[in-house]
Amino acid sequence: MSIDIKTMNVEPKRKTFAHVARRLGSDTTASRYEEGVYDLQATTHFHYRPIWGPEYWTFDEGRTAIKMKDWYVFKDPRQFYYGTYMVTRANMHQTTDRNFAFE
Repeated sequence: MSIDIKTMNVEPKRKTFAHVARRLGSDTTASRYEEGVYDLQATTHFHYRPIWGPEYWTFDEGRTAIKMKDWYVFKDPRQFYYGTYMVTRANMHQTTDRNFAFE
């Protein structure tokens, strides 16, 4: 008697969520950072205006003096430097381990 264990590659129906696919395209795979940041701010379907400022909705873009076409143009700088930071820290850790190694 023999048992053959095989692996299967299952292709996902979609590569990312719909709100991210509208921004990046449906054929590209989004990172966890992009899925957690883009287009998650509620902009419609509020039940009532806030008591502290009834002339504005909760997240009204007219509340600020800054006018932008796309508020998601700003990106978190940690996204850009995280990879290089982690590689540098790993190298520092390996160097420290080598310095304290008993021979």
